[in-house]
Amino acid sequence: MRPPTPARRRRIAAVVVTVVCLVYAPIAATELWPYAVPGAPALGEWLLVRAVSPRYVTDALATRIAPYRHSLVPMIVHSVLGGLLMLLGPAQLYTAARRRTRAHRVLNVAFAVAVYASMAGAALYLARTAPRDAFSGAAFWIVLGAIPVGTVLSATFGILTGTAAAMAVAVRGADVDWASGRGAGLAVMTAGLLTAGTSGRLLLAAQARGTSATPPAAPGPLPR
Repeated sequence: MRPPTPARRRRIAAVVVTVVCLVYAPIAATELWPYAVPGAPALGEWLLVRAVSPRYVTDALATRIAPYRHSLVPMIVHSVLGGLLMLLGPAQLYTAARRRTRAHRVLNVAFAVAVYASMAGAALYLARTAPRDAFSGAAFWIVLGAIPVGTVLSATFGILTGTAAAMAVAVRGADVDWASGRGAGLAVMTAGLLTAGTSGRLLLAAQARGTSATPPAAPGPLPR
Protein backbone atom coordinates (compact mmCIF):
# COMPACT_ATOMS: atom_id res chain seq x y z
CA MET A 1 0.00 0.00 0.00
CA ARG A 2 1.47 3.31 -1.10
CA PRO A 3 1.65 6.17 1.40
CA PRO A 4 -0.77 9.05 0.83
CA THR A 5 0.44 11.90 -1.32
CA PRO A 6 0.94 15.39 0.17
CA ALA A 7 -2.25 16.58 -1.53
CA ARG A 8 -4.21 13.72 0.01
CA ARG A 9 -2.72 14.45 3.44
CA ARG A 10 -3.84 18.07 3.13
CA ARG A 11 -7.35 16.99 2.21
CA ILE A 12 -7.50 14.58 5.16
CA ALA A 13 -6.22 17.29 7.52
CA ALA A 14 -8.80 19.75 6.18
CA VAL A 15 -11.61 17.24 6.72
CA VAL A 16 -10.45 16.46 10.28
CA VAL A 17 -10.16 20.15 11.17
CA THR A 18 -13.60 20.82 9.70
CA VAL A 19 -15.24 18.01 11.66
CA VAL A 20 -13.64 19.11 14.94
CA CYS A 21 -14.67 22.73 14.35
CA LEU A 22 -18.24 21.81 13.41
CA VAL A 23 -18.57 19.75 16.60
CA TYR A 24 -17.05 22.39 18.85
CA ALA A 25 -18.75 25.48 17.33
CA PRO A 26 -22.15 24.99 19.05
CA ILE A 27 -20.41 24.07 22.31
CA ALA A 28 -18.43 27.32 22.29
CA ALA A 29 -21.30 29.52 21.13
CA THR A 30 -23.77 28.35 23.80
CA GLU A 31 -21.36 27.92 26.71
CA LEU A 32 -22.40 31.07 28.60
CA TRP A 33 -26.09 31.29 27.70
CA PRO A 34 -27.29 29.77 31.02
CA TYR A 35 -25.55 32.56 32.94
CA ALA A 36 -27.64 35.16 31.09
CA VAL A 37 -30.89 33.18 30.91
CA PRO A 38 -31.22 30.34 33.45
CA GLY A 39 -32.28 27.17 31.71
CA ALA A 40 -31.01 28.27 28.30
CA PRO A 41 -29.52 25.45 26.20
CA ALA A 42 -25.79 24.84 26.58
CA LEU A 43 -24.43 21.87 24.68
CA GLY A 44 -21.17 21.75 26.61
CA GLU A 45 -22.97 21.67 29.95
CA TRP A 46 -25.32 18.96 28.64
CA LEU A 47 -22.38 16.78 27.57
CA LEU A 48 -20.50 17.37 30.81
CA VAL A 49 -23.51 16.36 32.91
CA ARG A 50 -23.65 13.02 31.10
CA ALA A 51 -19.89 12.51 31.13
CA VAL A 52 -19.33 13.35 34.83
CA SER A 53 -22.30 14.04 37.12
CA PRO A 54 -25.02 16.68 37.48
CA ARG A 55 -23.81 17.58 41.00
CA TYR A 56 -20.27 18.28 39.79
CA VAL A 57 -21.50 20.52 36.96
CA THR A 58 -23.90 22.41 39.25
CA ASP A 59 -21.19 23.08 41.82
CA ALA A 60 -18.70 24.13 39.12
CA LEU A 61 -21.15 26.54 37.51
CA ALA A 62 -22.10 28.05 40.87
CA THR A 63 -18.52 29.19 41.44
CA ARG A 64 -18.55 31.10 38.13
CA ILE A 65 -21.70 33.14 38.68
CA ALA A 66 -20.04 35.99 40.59
CA PRO A 67 -16.91 36.37 38.37
CA TYR A 68 -19.00 36.22 35.18
CA ARG A 69 -21.77 38.57 36.37
CA HIS A 70 -19.76 41.78 35.94
CA SER A 71 -18.36 40.67 32.57
CA LEU A 72 -21.26 38.70 31.14
CA VAL A 73 -21.73 40.69 27.92
CA PRO A 74 -18.03 40.60 26.92
CA MET A 75 -17.90 36.89 27.73
CA ILE A 76 -20.99 36.10 25.64
CA VAL A 77 -19.52 38.12 22.75
CA HIS A 78 -16.29 36.15 23.18
CA SER A 79 -17.97 32.75 23.18
CA VAL A 80 -20.47 33.42 20.37
CA LEU A 81 -17.81 34.87 18.09
CA GLY A 82 -15.55 31.97 19.03
CA GLY A 83 -18.20 29.59 17.74
CA LEU A 84 -18.46 31.68 14.56
CA LEU A 85 -14.69 31.45 14.09
CA MET A 86 -14.96 27.67 14.24
CA LEU A 87 -17.12 27.92 11.11
CA LEU A 88 -15.28 30.70 9.28
CA GLY A 89 -11.88 29.03 9.63
CA PRO A 90 -12.58 25.75 7.82
CA ALA A 91 -14.53 27.60 5.11
CA GLN A 92 -11.25 29.09 3.91
CA LEU A 93 -9.51 25.74 3.54
CA TYR A 94 -11.47 24.52 0.55
CA THR A 95 -10.72 25.25 -3.07
CA ALA A 96 -14.32 26.21 -3.85
CA ALA A 97 -14.04 29.21 -1.50
CA ARG A 98 -10.48 30.11 -2.44
CA ARG A 99 -11.29 30.27 -6.14
CA ARG A 100 -13.86 32.99 -5.53
CA THR A 101 -11.48 35.86 -4.79
CA ARG A 102 -14.06 38.35 -3.54
CA ALA A 103 -15.80 35.81 -1.30
CA HIS A 104 -12.44 34.64 0.03
CA ARG A 105 -11.45 38.21 0.91
CA VAL A 106 -14.76 38.82 2.64
CA LEU A 107 -14.23 35.64 4.69
CA ASN A 108 -10.72 36.78 5.58
CA VAL A 109 -11.88 40.18 6.79
CA ALA A 110 -14.83 38.68 8.71
CA PHE A 111 -12.49 36.17 10.34
CA ALA A 112 -10.02 38.86 11.41
CA VAL A 113 -12.76 41.15 12.78
CA ALA A 114 -14.28 38.24 14.71
CA VAL A 115 -10.85 37.32 16.15
CA TYR A 116 -10.20 40.84 17.42
CA ALA A 117 -13.71 41.33 18.81
CA SER A 118 -13.74 37.91 20.48
CA MET A 119 -10.32 38.40 22.06
CA ALA A 120 -11.31 41.90 23.21
CA GLY A 121 -14.22 40.33 25.09
CA ALA A 122 -11.86 37.85 26.73
CA ALA A 123 -9.44 40.64 27.64
CA LEU A 124 -12.22 42.66 29.28
CA TYR A 125 -13.19 39.66 31.39
CA LEU A 126 -9.59 39.11 32.48
CA ALA A 127 -9.11 42.82 33.22
CA ARG A 128 -12.18 42.82 35.47
CA THR A 129 -11.34 39.54 37.20
CA ALA A 130 -8.62 39.22 39.80
CA PRO A 131 -6.25 36.31 39.13
CA ARG A 132 -7.31 34.54 42.32
CA ASP A 133 -10.98 34.62 41.17
CA ALA A 134 -10.33 32.88 37.85
CA PHE A 135 -11.31 29.27 37.41
CA SER A 136 -8.49 27.16 38.94
CA GLY A 137 -6.77 30.27 40.29
CA ALA A 138 -3.99 32.60 39.23
CA ALA A 139 -2.06 30.06 37.15
CA PHE A 140 -5.05 29.51 34.88
CA TRP A 141 -5.61 33.29 34.70
CA ILE A 142 -2.10 33.66 33.30
CA VAL A 143 -2.79 30.94 30.71
CA LEU A 144 -6.06 32.62 29.74
CA GLY A 145 -4.21 35.92 29.39
CA ALA A 146 -1.63 34.40 27.06
CA ILE A 147 -4.28 32.95 24.73
CA PRO A 148 -5.86 36.25 23.53
CA VAL A 149 -2.47 37.92 23.22
CA GLY A 150 -1.12 35.03 21.14
CA THR A 151 -4.29 34.84 19.05
CA VAL A 152 -4.30 38.56 18.28
CA LEU A 153 -0.61 38.52 17.39
CA SER A 154 -1.12 35.48 15.14
CA ALA A 155 -4.02 37.10 13.30
CA THR A 156 -2.11 40.36 12.98
CA PHE A 157 0.92 38.56 11.58
CA GLY A 158 -1.28 36.89 8.97
CA ILE A 159 -2.73 40.24 7.95
CA LEU A 160 0.73 41.81 7.84
CA THR A 161 1.99 39.17 5.44
CA GLY A 162 -1.11 39.55 3.26
CA THR A 163 -0.92 43.33 3.09
CA ALA A 164 2.86 43.82 2.86
CA ALA A 165 2.68 44.81 -0.81
CA ALA A 166 -0.11 47.31 -0.16
CA MET A 167 1.80 48.95 2.69
CA ALA A 168 4.97 49.16 0.58
CA VAL A 169 3.13 50.97 -2.21
CA ALA A 170 0.82 53.12 -0.08
CA VAL A 171 2.85 56.04 1.24
CA ARG A 172 -0.20 58.06 2.17
CA GLY A 173 -3.67 57.02 3.32
CA ALA A 174 -5.16 58.55 0.14
CA ASP A 175 -3.21 56.03 -1.95
CA VAL A 176 -5.02 53.07 -0.41
CA ASP A 177 -8.14 51.73 -2.06
CA TRP A 178 -10.09 51.11 1.15
CA ALA A 179 -12.82 49.29 -0.77
CA SER A 180 -10.38 46.61 -1.94
CA GLY A 181 -9.48 43.46 -0.06
CA ARG A 182 -6.00 44.77 0.77
CA GLY A 183 -7.38 48.10 1.94
CA ALA A 184 -9.87 46.39 4.22
CA GLY A 185 -7.14 44.07 5.48
CA LEU A 186 -4.95 47.07 6.27
CA ALA A 187 -7.79 48.69 8.24
CA VAL A 188 -8.41 45.47 10.18
CA MET A 189 -4.69 45.15 10.91
CA THR A 190 -4.61 48.66 12.37
CA ALA A 191 -7.63 47.89 14.53
CA GLY A 192 -5.98 44.66 15.62
CA LEU A 193 -2.79 46.39 16.69
CA LEU A 194 -4.80 48.89 18.75
CA THR A 195 -6.80 46.03 20.28
CA ALA A 196 -3.64 44.12 21.16
CA GLY A 197 -2.11 47.17 22.83
CA THR A 198 -5.25 48.00 24.77
CA SER A 199 -5.73 44.39 25.86
CA GLY A 200 -2.15 44.21 27.09
CA ARG A 201 -2.56 47.37 29.16
CA LEU A 202 -5.82 46.10 30.68
CA LEU A 203 -4.29 42.74 31.56
CA LEU A 204 -1.26 44.34 33.19
CA ALA A 205 -3.47 46.75 35.15
CA ALA A 206 -5.68 43.89 36.37
CA GLN A 207 -2.65 41.88 37.42
CA ALA A 208 -1.28 44.87 39.32
CA ARG A 209 -4.61 45.35 41.11
CA GLY A 210 -4.74 41.66 42.03
CA THR A 211 -1.20 41.80 43.40
CA SER A 212 -1.79 44.94 45.44
CA ALA A 213 -5.05 43.56 46.84
CA THR A 214 -3.32 40.48 48.23
CA PRO A 215 -2.31 41.17 51.85
CA PRO A 216 1.26 40.31 52.76
CA ALA A 217 1.79 37.15 54.74
CA ALA A 218 2.31 37.54 58.46
CA PRO A 219 5.93 37.02 59.48
CA GLY A 220 6.63 33.76 61.20
CA PRO A 221 8.50 33.36 64.48
CA LEU A 222 12.19 34.04 64.40
CA PRO A 223 14.39 30.95 64.65
CA ARG A 224 15.94 30.44 68.06
